[in-house]
Amino acid sequence: MEDFSEEFESRRPLYQKVKEEAEHYLNHVLRKKKIKTHSIIGRVKEFKSFQEKIKRFEYKNPFDEIRDIAAVRVVFLFLSDLDVFEAV
Repeated sequence: MEDFSEEFESRRPLYQKVKEEAEHYLNHVLRKKKIKTHSIIGRVKEFKSFQEKIKRFEYKNPFDEIRDIAAVRVVFLFLSDLDVFEAV
């Protein structure tokens, strides 16, 4: 298996920026729609987890194939708010 650690670490600032921009955008949209949330939490996948996923799914081009390197989770207070958000 190829060692992707150097490439991953060189891309980490980009992933961090994507996470921050997504958090900012979601906060903005939700405030505008007056939707309250319990939390909006972003994360950048740790390299160990990235590496394990490559092995588990046998990705050939992991930087192109793995779609959750940067992610944001929104926890709504009310299920009905999810419907309002999805309509945005």
